[in-house]
Amino acid sequence: MQKFAHQDSRNPRGHSVALVLAALGWLASAGRGQPNCLDIQCPPGITAYLCGSNCVSVPFMVYATNSCNPQDLSVMTDLPSPYCFGLGTTWVHATAVGGGESLECSFPVTVLGDCSPTHAPTLSVQFPSISVIQFLWPDPGSNYVVQSTASLARPVQWQDLALPYEGGNGFRSLSLTNPPQGAQFFRLRLGNLPRYNVLGPAVTSIQFNTLASSLGLPAQAYQSNSFVLYTDDSAFLQVPTLNLGKLNTQDEEGTDLVGEEFLFDKINQMTVFDDQTAQQTTAQALQSAGLLPAPYDAVPEVVHTHFTAVDSNITTVSDRNIDTKVRYRFTLGGYPVVGPGAKASVVFGSTGNVTHANYTLRPVAQEAPMSLLPQSVADDLVLGAYQSGFGQSTGTWTLASQIVYYAPPAELSSVQTLIPYYQYEASFMPTGMVNPILMRSVLIPAVTGSKLVPVVHLSVSTVSNNVTAQASVNDGQAPYTYTWNSSSAIISASNSATFSYSAQSRSNETVTLLVTDANGLCVGASSNVFVGQSFVAPRQSAATTLKPRPHVAGTTDVGTEWIGVTAGLTAAPANAGGFVSRFQSDGSAVVRFNWGEYNAWERDFHDSALGGDDNNWVDNVDAVFYTGHANSDGWVFTSTVDHTFVDYTATRYGQQDLEWLVIAACGPLQPGTPPHAWYQRWGPAFQRLHLLCGYDNISSDTDLEGHKWADYMLRGLTVARAWILAGSESQSRSGLNVCVMTAYDASGICNMSDHFWGKGSVGPDIYFPAGFVLYQSPVD
Repeated sequence: MQKFAHQDSRNPRGHSVALVLAALGWLASAGRGQPNCLDIQCPPGITAYLCGSNCVSVPFMVYATNSCNPQDLSVMTDLPSPYCFGLGTTWVHATAVGGGESLECSFPVTVLGDCSPTHAPTLSVQFPSISVIQFLWPDPGSNYVVQSTASLARPVQWQDLALPYEGGNGFRSLSLTNPPQGAQFFRLRLGNLPRYNVLGPAVTSIQFNTLASSLGLPAQAYQSNSFVLYTDDSAFLQVPTLNLGKLNTQDEEGTDLVGEEFLFDKINQMTVFDDQTAQQTTAQALQSAGLLPAPYDAVPEVVHTHFTAVDSNITTVSDRNIDTKVRYRFTLGGYPVVGPGAKASVVFGSTGNVTHANYTLRPVAQEAPMSLLPQSVADDLVLGAYQSGFGQSTGTWTLASQIVYYAPPAELSSVQTLIPYYQYEASFMPTGMVNPILMRSVLIPAVTGSKLVPVVHLSVSTVSNNVTAQASVNDGQAPYTYTWNSSSAIISASNSATFSYSAQSRSNETVTLLVTDANGLCVGASSNVFVGQSFVAPRQSAATTLKPRPHVAGTTDVGTEWIGVTAGLTAAPANAGGFVSRFQSDGSAVVRFNWGEYNAWERDFHDSALGGDDNNWVDNVDAVFYTGHANSDGWVFTSTVDHTFVDYTATRYGQQDLEWLVIAACGPLQPGTPPHAWYQRWGPAFQRLHLLCGYDNISSDTDLEGHKWADYMLRGLTVARAWILAGSESQSRSGLNVCVMTAYDASGICNMSDHFWGKGSVGPDIYFPAGFVLYQSPVD
């Protein structure tokens, strides 16, 4: 999570979308062209308001016709009407089908928090003269400011009155001699919020012993930094399978392979632990250990990991919940607490056995209030940073925010205070696209006039291709952690204020830095630099400026591509850098590429047979980690080589080398509806690809996923379990699932239990998929 820093100037660009149709039998996508008979109309967008609950029920209507045969028409939406929507923007996707044709449309539902302040004082109005308005209210703590608006038509555009306030005897007042033009309505809103000081570790040893006794946790669940994290590797996310042992075949790596077969009949007989019993068991365990402390308000949720399998006839083979998770959502003073340091979750297997537990909540006490950054300033800052990644592209933006408290990772034992942040969600519907691009959610500190937030100054010098960067930090709380990355070079972890490396010659070079202070406040800085003598402009042909890459099958290798500060994501460079540095420190795999910002190219992910160059890059390594923005159809690049969006119709992976692909963005594994359901969109990409991993909703910009995924794999967890744990621990949004998709053959053989090379068993390439499986696991 991050505060936005100064953004360097960037090249504007157009936004184009690859629409390469694939003729691959039952998985081919139909209906992306304009049909002749069908018409479908989605509402232009719905705004709803939420106060005092987790979600608000919103009805909606989608209209469709089939002028050729009115009786042959069906309309499907990926969410039912009415649906209970949470805060933020959720896109609803609708599909009309008839006469062998299909047509799609989408619309946003934006839910805004619109509560009056809790126990808000009464605002009195007086008119001392014909040209003066005076407001008076009881406010001994000086917590409130006056806002005005010209209209109460929603969405209401409230503006702070930035004028001198007077106070005394427990009252405050504001006099307007020249009221804002058009201002007719006034109200009080909070002008400051308290910070909360940390009182100690998340879990003491005595508390852990009590919790472990209640839930049957082993001693190793108690982590060295005094929090609880436990996973039963033999049971978590496990479904019935048959181990076929070593197969009489080898992968392109020359490694012996092990067969594992889904037992769908037994999977369909699985039962899950009772919701009410799970919630009662968890509540009693946490309460007896004193782990639901005031001043937090705690609300439990019961959710389930869902397992879906579909065969080549588009028949559902399995559709089951496979576990029961109880997780808590916390608030402070009515404001949500988010982040990896606000976790309290327990996962139960079918018999009530605990397969996973995560508790990271620090005890806190309320301290003095802090002035809030004006909402309009934060809005402009965030929207400008997001829009920078889309150049001069036309389209429609949505932006929603709420005030939250951010809790840093529990591993950071130095945290002494929690402060309020603005949490933003946004989407962009480019002109001509069917589905919107979902922006990763970002956080910026909501406080002003405080020295709690670090300020970073970055200076960079170059000699030929050699780059040297120096950072200085003011404010915040020392010691600081420095996480550097280059948009081209293969880097190792370097927690130093100085960073030197040799850049590669591909395009613009960007050096990035994420500074984290002792309280877990993160601030980013970046600089675009010119290196070397060769410069590849974004619209020059990449194919003629790069030498072909040698095919490296037989070597264990990985790569990463990412967009960050060029698209409003300050933590993304550190996220990708964590993946690279973890493999660098382990030494068990070669890091082939680390392409970021304008050096990350769509053609690297675009199938070579369809006009791209993935044989030399993404499909030339074993594992790839991408982070940036996405939707259900693909993911985004800020370079224009060759496009700014890789569409699912252009992706074919595994013919060369790729086994495991993570897309750490807002998608691309949204379930969808036929003919654009998840298996129809991404099934053709499985040309011996083993796993496609991502999310099914809006996720948050974070610096944790890349390192966690690499670390868990290198510690011996399966690739799928490593990703689900990395995403679950890093994210905290209700309604968000960490997802893994895999193929299976006619015998049910699959790759769900793959380990990274050298860390355990690996399944065979699936040459002829008979169907696909999707795991959707709720975040902790």
